[in-house]
This record gives sequence, C-alpha cells and structure tokens, in this order.
Amino acid sequence: MEDMAKMIGAVLSDDKEGFKSAFDSEMDTRLGEVIVNKNLDISKDIMTSTEEPVEEAYTFKSPSDAKKFVTSASNAGLTKRNFKIKGKTVDVSGVKDKEMNQMLQMLAKEMKAK
Repeated sequence: MEDMAKMIGAVLSDDKEGFKSAFDSEMDTRLGEVIVNKNLDISKDIMTSTEEPVEEAYTFKSPSDAKKFVTSASNAGLTKRNFKIKGKTVDVSGVKDKEMNQMLQMLAKEMKAK
C-alpha cells in the first residue's frame, strides 16, 4: 500500500523515476505473494491425500481376461485385497492413488472392459 501512495505522489509531481521505482516495487511484492501462495497450494496438494478410495467394477469378455487384468494390476503394485473376481467381473476397491486409478481405467479400456 505504501508503494501505491508513492506512485500517486510521483504522478502528481511528474517524477517518472519515482513512479517507475514505486511501480517496480509494488509489482515485485504482488508477484512474490502470488508465487509463494501458489507454491504453498501445490505443496499442500502433494503432501496431503484427501482422496477417498475409489471403488469400481469392470466386466470383461471372459474370465481369463479378468484374471489377466488382475495380474497386470498386481504387477503395477496393487495387492489381492484390492480385487474381487466374480467370473467376468472384477471389483476394484481401496485404491486412493489418482494415477493408479487412471492406469486401471486405461488398462480396462484397452482390454475392452465395460
């Protein structure tokens, strides 16, 4: 706010250099605050997981496709506790990681699951 008063005073007194230095100072302050706030928001999102586990069911063309899906997902890091296989249907639960959920969705889509 102090820089704003300096800018107004410089405009009224036709002091171009005073206005320029007050303007630069105000912009540095405002941009610095925005960058710090963005960094805090980003780090807060990375450090805290507020996501709820996603539960999804995929139906494949055959039980062997369902087993291949579970094997592939297990190789990616999921455990047997995350899956329930019922014939051609696989229920996935307890996965909190957003990227893992996206990977499972892409894998299921690639395997022509519904």
